[in-house]
Amino acid sequence: MPFLAPLIPILAPLGAQLGTAALGNKLAGGPQTTPLQDQVFQQQLAAGKLGMQTAQQLLPQGQNLLTMGAQQMQSPMNYWSSILSGNRGLATSALVLEISRIG
Repeated sequence: MPFLAPLIPILAPLGAQLGTAALGNKLAGGPQTTPLQDQVFQQQLAAGKLGMQTAQQLLPQGQNLLTMGAQQMQSPMNYWSSILSGNRGLATSALVLEISRIG
């Protein structure tokens, strides 16, 4: 890759810095955290687990409510689809109560 040759003077120091930083982390045992950071992490982890458990417990209830809602929407959807279908017979049958009130 001869087209990279002009970039060697720029990339070489950058690579050396990254390598040195990685080697320093490896020799020092990795990034160090404070006890407070560990405590906050553990609290956040526990809160996340609790949230997942709650969501799993509420999932069946949510699915049941969505099913009930979809069933309740079927009647209005049938009403409007019969009116908007363009078929005069279906539209008249959907509006028969309103027409009878008018007389």
